[in-house]
Amino acid sequence: MPMGSRVPARWLPAVIVVSLSAILAGCNDRPTESDAEAAFRDKVASEWGERAQVRSFKKTDGLGYEKNGVKAYELAYTASVDRPAKGATEVTGTVTFVRTEHGWNAADVSGETDEQRQAAQQRERDIAERANVVRARQDIRVLESALALYKLDNFHHPSTEQGLAALVNPPDSEPKPVNYKSGGYIQDLPNDPWGNPYQYANPGTRSEFDLFSFGADGKPDGEGAAEDIGNWNLP
Repeated sequence: MPMGSRVPARWLPAVIVVSLSAILAGCNDRPTESDAEAAFRDKVASEWGERAQVRSFKKTDGLGYEKNGVKAYELAYTASVDRPAKGATEVTGTVTFVRTEHGWNAADVSGETDEQRQAAQQRERDIAERANVVRARQDIRVLESALALYKLDNFHHPSTEQGLAALVNPPDSEPKPVNYKSGGYIQDLPNDPWGNPYQYANPGTRSEFDLFSFGADGKPDGEGAAEDIGNWNLP
């Protein structure tokens, strides 16, 4: 786990606010794993109740630093906690200590459960997929505009066989363009955000020509992120 950044302190389902522990860690050069475990147990009891049992606690990393003249130490941990009616929960996080004249004081305990990690990962996947859909729609609009210019110059769109490659280089097959623009209509032919070629058919079955991506699954049809994204269903 990277050190120097805080793990969010939201614990599901009931832990909302991080409790501050006032446990002193003596005058050692750095806090010990036992010091951190004591602070963690204090938080678990405060947030999940006395019936929650810490089954294991292990230090995974540690980092000492100084900020504004105050010495601090962050100890990363992984732990297992049995919660009433919830069963075993894996928790990872950090215990932050600050050095006082009396020794190391556990000032903050942060943690993240498996449920939170999975939910956060799913949110990241959802955001990435939405961004991919937006990019695919933008690409289709750009290609659509290029096809419109192609037709304006040459009085027809490329055939299905000529495909979108006709926007980059003049095709040799019929129907040949009669007034092909120097340099082509786009510089490069992009793939969709999932690494697959954009599909093109002229004439189309849903519009004058069909220009589309198969979506996340790279296959026809599909639902959600796997739904086809075409010039016929742009917002």
